[in-house]
Amino acid sequence: MPLPLTRPSRPGLKPAVSALLTAAMVGAALVAAVSSASAGAVARPASQSFGRWQQRPRSCSILLPELKALGCRAVQLDQRNPEVLRLSLLVDGPGRAEQQLLTLVGQSGAAGEPMACRDGLCRLERLLVLQLSSASLARFDGRGLAQTLPHTWAIAGECRLEPARLSCAGAGAAGSDDTWSLNAQLR
Repeated sequence: MPLPLTRPSRPGLKPAVSALLTAAMVGAALVAAVSSASAGAVARPASQSFGRWQQRPRSCSILLPELKALGCRAVQLDQRNPEVLRLSLLVDGPGRAEQQLLTLVGQSGAAGEPMACRDGLCRLERLLVLQLSSASLARFDGRGLAQTLPHTWAIAGECRLEPARLSCAGAGAAGSDDTWSLNAQLR
């Protein structure tokens, strides 16, 4: 024969009132737990190691053997970790309403975080020097659909990024004579 289920009751209180008080105390404990958990979620670290910095340049010129001399519409710097950064430039394409994305990847030799990031957005507050190792170029139509697979090649060069200016120069890797340069006025 199963044992009857009984609840411990508080002395002097009817069982319904005792159950209501127990439920209220459990509810209060849950509210306190959720409040402390959400307070911890709101307190974010002052800085994160990843994010993106983006600017529309006032002027920009790119001289690459793979590209004819073209201007760029946007400059974007992605920081996934403090050592490796990706510099992308949205460039006018060869056809009407076409765009090209030129991406340069390099390492920062600076100690600490290259950019101050919070909630995925970064600020470039000081000189940042990247030692570049690769470049890629992809073409998109006016709707942003890829027209080509990215063409990637090794490069040797350096980019100097400041809050108001960007300049890069170098040559193709492995003894190539192809030189290239990139300059942008950001403010």
